[in-house]
Amino acid sequence: MSSESRPRTAYLGDHRMLTRTAHGHAIFVDTRDLRDGPQLLLDGAGFGELTLLSGELVGEGGRPEALPVPVEPITVLAFADELLLFPDLLTAFTSTYSGKPATLVVLGIDWEQHALDGRLDALGAPARLSRQGLDLVAVAAPAGGPAEQDIAELVDVVFTHRPVPGAFRFLMVVDPATTGEQRLSVLSPDPVGPLLPLYEELPGRQRSRLCNEEQLLTEDYAFWCGEFGQQPARHRKQWEYVFICKVLHERGLLAPGRRGIGFGVGSEPLPALFARYGSEVVASDLGLDAAVASGWQNGNQHAQGIDQLNKLGLCPPDEFRRRVSFRVEDMNAISPDLHGGFDFTWSSCCFEHLGSIEHGLRFVEESLKLLKPGGIAVHTTEFNLSSNDDTVFEGGCVIFRRRDIDRLAQRVTAQGHRICLDYTEGTLPGDLHVDVPPYTQSPHLRLLLQGFVSTSIGLVVQKAPA
Repeated sequence: MSSESRPRTAYLGDHRMLTRTAHGHAIFVDTRDLRDGPQLLLDGAGFGELTLLSGELVGEGGRPEALPVPVEPITVLAFADELLLFPDLLTAFTSTYSGKPATLVVLGIDWEQHALDGRLDALGAPARLSRQGLDLVAVAAPAGGPAEQDIAELVDVVFTHRPVPGAFRFLMVVDPATTGEQRLSVLSPDPVGPLLPLYEELPGRQRSRLCNEEQLLTEDYAFWCGEFGQQPARHRKQWEYVFICKVLHERGLLAPGRRGIGFGVGSEPLPALFARYGSEVVASDLGLDAAVASGWQNGNQHAQGIDQLNKLGLCPPDEFRRRVSFRVEDMNAISPDLHGGFDFTWSSCCFEHLGSIEHGLRFVEESLKLLKPGGIAVHTTEFNLSSNDDTVFEGGCVIFRRRDIDRLAQRVTAQGHRICLDYTEGTLPGDLHVDVPPYTQSPHLRLLLQGFVSTSIGLVVQKAPA
């Protein structure tokens, strides 16, 4: 937005600023609000803008007013991840509304604004729309917050009460409360068949998130610790195992008929546990020579074969032998014969050891090639809490910044895959303690790693449907 078109503002005292949104509505802004206030004051765009717009479309008592059709300026809503799945619809939008006062509103739930902007930049949306004289409003909302409710209300108002003939519309349909299931579907003005389901997710499922102490205090956390023979402890490595188990179990992937592959398994208990649940598992690790060169043969951190993967007796020996196999795999050069053969793949704090930030990101992308359509990749790694700029970029153990994870999310989403990010940091005592070398191991949710305060992050990526 040019300086000439920025909204006029007036300071009224007591931290109150009066401004106008991009749609001309007057709105009060609390100057202490550093999340949404600056965007409203500079661009006239933000969550409050959507609330006022939805209010304009609903009459007194919440009943829709009779609106002329078509309504100008035309407003079309899209969810950012689905727009990236179907970039041709952006072309269709620009060709349909070129020269008309049209605005494309793109919503991103679970994303921070800069991440949403990055996805749209990757799609070329701002430049493409600007060349056609069209506007773009991109709004991100944290899941479960009031802003998400604002967006949900606006979606309902526009789709229900403000029909726009010829508009390409994306719609989130929420099934009856008995199931709570959410289905994202794409609609066109003249549907040629049934709604196309793009992604389904039950509320409350694990998403990509940081380790924090609150997650350790739940009954299901204690349950999964017991499943691999441990007592709950304030340790991030244990959290990683539980996170991986919960992600796979709640999606029905730990069950007979499901097939998974793990990388850098070392002596972790997960292959045996997954086999006990009925899954067929391929466990992989570096070859012995490479492990010796990297130092992984020390400290029980390298698997040389299948025998050491059921030391805890988590799976009956005959079932274990029938369901678990072992193979040598280089995470920087995954064998092509594995492509497309698995329902899930996992790794626990491994891909930070692949030599560089870029090597780690590439591994996550490559791991998706192993999956069947709709399959799940779940990986944990080191996350830099100290800086989003400086970090350890290369070497034996790199530390991923938020910007690196955002870049990964942008890349996989542009390929049609799905990832939801939650960067919520914990505030309980275990979260505020930083374990320093030599590590005490309790609490060990945050640690000083090569000069940076770090924790674990779990990533969940769903491969695009066929």
